[in-house]
Amino acid sequence: MEKERKAGKKEPLTAVQVVCSQEDIDRTRQDRRILMNFIGGERIREIAMKSPYPQLESQGITDQKVLRAIRSLPRELFVPTEYQAFAYENRPLSIDCGQTISQPFIVAYMTEQLRLKPTDKVLEIGTGSGFQAAVLAQLVQEVYTIEVYSELSHQAQQEIPSLLLEQLKIGGKMILPLELETGEQFLVLVKKLEENKVEQQKLIPVRFVPLL
Repeated sequence: MEKERKAGKKEPLTAVQVVCSQEDIDRTRQDRRILMNFIGGERIREIAMKSPYPQLESQGITDQKVLRAIRSLPRELFVPTEYQAFAYENRPLSIDCGQTISQPFIVAYMTEQLRLKPTDKVLEIGTGSGFQAAVLAQLVQEVYTIEVYSELSHQAQQEIPSLLLEQLKIGGKMILPLELETGEQFLVLVKKLEENKVEQQKLIPVRFVPLL
């Protein structure tokens, strides 16, 4: 259920319904149909029968649990029909509302960096197609995922990391893309050491679409 948001009023982070116009959806789907005019489903089945994403090990992914989790999922089911032929390529793909499903390497890399245990609970911000959540669900006890799609102020966007940090327990970790003053975007691993003390590790450069 959507909540009214009053200007200047801070509200606790909560799940809201994804809202986008029918015009946006129709335009995105039309673009995809153009790409798929010359591509059939045989390519998808051929790749799916093999070990998908063979490049992950050469890109530095070594956690076998993470590799098994991501390779066990039929990624074509997480993307629109018009993009299914590209499902096993190592690149992001468009989904509705101008959002994307991250490339398999980024999904595997972020998951591996968290060093998850089976007893862990994970909060994911930005569900998207649900692919990342489906990977996490195979590795931890519980996954909570929130999808937010609405027009919010720049101030609200800046508040999200601090709100998440307040909710993070001591010893907890989160990985998220942050934009530097230079305009560059990096994945950052944040560990909460004490109530008012955190450790940040800048990882790799990335380009994520805006959450809000």
